[in-house]
Amino acid sequence: TEPGGSEVTRAANPRRASRAIGAAIVVVAMFVLVGCARIPTSGQVLAGESEQQESDQSYSFFPDAPRAGMSREEIVEGFLDAGTGTQNDYEVAREYLSDSFRQEWDPNARIVITASVPDVADAGPDRIEASYKSSATVDADGLYSELGGGATERLEFSLAQDAEGEWRITEAPPGIVLLGQNFRSLFKSYTLYFYNDTLSRLVPDVRWFDAQQTAMTRIARALVNGPAPWLAEGKVVSAIPSGVSLLGAVTVEGDVADVDFSSSLSSTSPDQYSRMLLQLTESFADFESITSVTMSITGVPIDQELPPDNDVVVNRQVTSTPLVYKGGKLGFHSGTNVTASEETAALQGAIASLSPQRGAYS
Repeated sequence: TEPGGSEVTRAANPRRASRAIGAAIVVVAMFVLVGCARIPTSGQVLAGESEQQESDQSYSFFPDAPRAGMSREEIVEGFLDAGTGTQNDYEVAREYLSDSFRQEWDPNARIVITASVPDVADAGPDRIEASYKSSATVDADGLYSELGGGATERLEFSLAQDAEGEWRITEAPPGIVLLGQNFRSLFKSYTLYFYNDTLSRLVPDVRWFDAQQTAMTRIARALVNGPAPWLAEGKVVSAIPSGVSLLGAVTVEGDVADVDFSSSLSSTSPDQYSRMLLQLTESFADFESITSVTMSITGVPIDQELPPDNDVVVNRQVTSTPLVYKGGKLGFHSGTNVTASEETAALQGAIASLSPQRGAYS
């Protein structure tokens, strides 16, 4: 009824009504969302959710397995390409190898990093040669070395036909060849920890391994093998005694990693067990899913705790400003200046009379 008493009848428009209802729902939803998005101005302080971490391996490659009728050159090219397939211990790459050579080939012995795809050429009736320019290498213990200027290398492969007449590789150099971008996708750096010669301070040692579960085993094996040569020359040592070997792979149950050692570890002192445990724990710190580490000797667990906090200095921060002795002055070097600290200034007189060649700062 409009003003004045007259009746007005309007036919309902279903589409208009539907749009009106829809608009109302949207408006209500917007008010609800706005209400949820308000910044609280009262109440207790709560901890926010931790940032979601990415999985250890960001990329996975799925190279092609060998096809029937492939030539010798295609077999070698396919094998080199399959170096990106790290899954199941390079299962696809091993399919290019003969039955007798399949388990003998060691993909972890060496990584050659190159900027271009290797050139493959015939080198004889049963041989193929691949040549490339390498920019860096990674050895079996994960030590990365850059090659200045790029060195041309050649790999030789021997091949034979199997019972079905398919070519397979019967002899190949150990290791894999990866393009630089593929290496950066598949491998990551891990910080291993060793000790100074008094076992009072941890020393970092960066290594490169594939970003999979096998990395933990390779880290443990690298700890057994000892620090990088240039650190060993500086009296850096491992708490793991010489002659001790790793038995099998590192096993993980839930968030606990267990490392099993040979029986030669049984004569080690409790203090050394404790330092070994700290060395392993810190070296596995890059695996955020692991919260604790245990050790075993031939499968028998060792009941051991980490050393007291004040026994070993665990400090990952290293100053970028070097301490130098220059022109008879001891201090921290920045640009062209040597600035003495309160501690170094107090030592200045004694140092001048000693004519030092090298030193260390606590």
